[in-house]
Amino acid sequence: MYASQDAPVMTTAQEEPVCLRAVSIRAKVHDLLSQTRVTQVYENSESGPIETVYTFPLPVDGVLTGVEVKIGERELLGRAVEKRAAEQEYEERLVKGDSPVMLERLESGLYTLNVGNLLPGERAEITVEFVEVLRVVRGAVRYELPTTLGVWYGRPEEMGFEPHQVPEHSLFADNRFSFEMDITGLLAGTGISSPSHQVQVAAKEDGARVSLSRELARMDRDFVLTMEAGSISPHFAVSAPTEEGYVVLAGFTPERIEAREPVGRSVKIVVDCSGSMCGISMAQAREGVLRILDRLEPEDRFNLILFGSESRQLFPGQVPARGEYLEKGVQTARTMDADMGGTEMAGALTRAVRSAGSGELERDILLLTDGDIYDRKKVFRAVAGTGHRVFPIGVGSAPSHALLTGLAQKSGGASMCVAPDEEMGRKMLDHFKRMRFSPVRGATLEFSEGRPESMLPSTMPGIYSGDMVLVWARFPTRPEGTCSLVLPLEDGERRLGARIQDAREWAELLPRLEAQARIESGLLTEPEAVELAVRYNLVSEYTNYLAVVERAEGEKEADLPALRKVRHSLPEGFGGVGGISGVMHECNMMASPVMYSRKRSPRQDVPEERSEYSSGEEFLFDEETFEIPSFLLTERGEEKAKSWSGTKAAKVVSLMAELLRNEPAASISLITLLKWRVPRDVVRTLQEYVQEMVGNREEGETALCLALGLVLAARKDVRCDRNDVRVLRKAAGLHAGVAELEDRIRGAWPEW
Repeated sequence: MYASQDAPVMTTAQEEPVCLRAVSIRAKVHDLLSQTRVTQVYENSESGPIETVYTFPLPVDGVLTGVEVKIGERELLGRAVEKRAAEQEYEERLVKGDSPVMLERLESGLYTLNVGNLLPGERAEITVEFVEVLRVVRGAVRYELPTTLGVWYGRPEEMGFEPHQVPEHSLFADNRFSFEMDITGLLAGTGISSPSHQVQVAAKEDGARVSLSRELARMDRDFVLTMEAGSISPHFAVSAPTEEGYVVLAGFTPERIEAREPVGRSVKIVVDCSGSMCGISMAQAREGVLRILDRLEPEDRFNLILFGSESRQLFPGQVPARGEYLEKGVQTARTMDADMGGTEMAGALTRAVRSAGSGELERDILLLTDGDIYDRKKVFRAVAGTGHRVFPIGVGSAPSHALLTGLAQKSGGASMCVAPDEEMGRKMLDHFKRMRFSPVRGATLEFSEGRPESMLPSTMPGIYSGDMVLVWARFPTRPEGTCSLVLPLEDGERRLGARIQDAREWAELLPRLEAQARIESGLLTEPEAVELAVRYNLVSEYTNYLAVVERAEGEKEADLPALRKVRHSLPEGFGGVGGISGVMHECNMMASPVMYSRKRSPRQDVPEERSEYSSGEEFLFDEETFEIPSFLLTERGEEKAKSWSGTKAAKVVSLMAELLRNEPAASISLITLLKWRVPRDVVRTLQEYVQEMVGNREEGETALCLALGLVLAARKDVRCDRNDVRVLRKAAGLHAGVAELEDRIRGAWPEW
């Protein structure tokens, strides 16, 4: 049934198996709505089962609307399932030998796909579909699709990533993709170009088709496509029916709404000089800083702050943008280099905030970086509520859109990305115009007929001239008439209006996009958000996509699958190595990390009598009577049980799994738990369950201990090796009633 394993296994130059064989991208753009389907093809060329794990980026504003799974002749659609329930079902199905597929959202724009139990010679095609409302910015519509991730700085635990979710890179990764896009509607006849890839545009009867000039392109940079928006109306409003009524999406692009230009601003220019900026990114940063310095007025005050593993500022405080100060800033910008180590961004932003300046001037931070970091919360805290607007500029081939957007939103600024081949001068001028003026605040949305039940955002954000703002509204009945954005300006009120039209082409997707906006608004409780995501089949902070290919008993593998991570290509130009990776590959100049596997080599020295949980004291548990002396049953003992740390719980899971690896049919007793320093109050409760058991007491006790291990592994504060948990789950399958015991244990300690 499967391909012969006599054929050579596809490997990298470092003899690593390759499981991601192809990526194809097919997109449709109609007016301002884009619908993209990314198909990833995996193949197992090894002799045993594997689990492929791929952490990959998608557009920050993209809404996932579906996952299709094809393994062999079987085709399934992913369904949205509450996150913890999806994770548990995935693990249970994998241990049973089925092939589960799970897609989960780690954070804005970042997802992990797990394909479990891919058998030898087997192929899997996973198609991820997402939809995005494209925005008109400065007279152009921009479509951006990330194909790789930058190298993140810091510790993955700070983002809450599990070890298998942490993205990894390799100089020898040669992932490639094909691309094709059909453009219809108002953008079909406009100027279409790509600053990132060579593309060809062919006319069609109903529009245009865009494809790569070559069949395949390396996944080492964002794919960027720009379309002139000359024929696009600057304002629109469309409606579609939902289960509860109707939803309206309105978009407005105000022009020339700047207030009077302030006399002087305080501009703090923060530049990433970490090692990753070497090459293309640093060249862009130098040009960007020089352009900004050239635009400063004598009344402005500025400072230049460079950072890597630490930060340093050019002047003790803000200085006038003239004379020797400006000359020194220009000289520093021309000579700055990527030679400062890591990416300690939070410290640099804190230094910028504290940089002394004139208290009367409005304060802005201009940040140039190509990097990404794990401790984003710390970075956001560094600027939130400080009175500084942050205007981040992403340079390089794969900037972090999520980080840049988050910084701008937290501070009331605006973000922008500049591809290496884009004109830096024009882009910087556009960004500088945003900085020179304050956004319009206090805008409202009005309808000529009827009042909406609700709107998103509930409070309108600051609006910059030339940037599109999107607003959602819900109505109990079909809305008619016009929708207007009312802007309070210095010279009076301005109204931007659009007639509400039926969205025939958007009718199916619009309600789902609005549901996603409600989920991400933070206005719903978690149960409400879960219910809405499941109803509209959406991946969210609270739900994963799950699909399970069930296998017949004779088709299942006995062994647990080996983990195979899909590694990313380094972004083009990263650290100055862009363009030579192919040469290094051919010359075999650099070793790549070893393969990952969930299996561990057996150990003979299983800790029991003298583990780190043993203190040498005599155990106060009578093996015959299973009674605990009454002086141990105190409030102090119960409190100790409740505060049992996640680290100790994880150690118990690890010890239990290690024992079962050496002896899969081993019995585990309550005495063993005490030896592993499980709190006595916990063991006392388990003892009560044992006394109620009928039949084989030893088997029942083992089932109970396994149930405890699985409950501990599911605790939010416990970080266990996934293979340890699977060993426990596989052993639990040999004993009856484990699931019921898990429920009972959770009932005894709800906080677990």
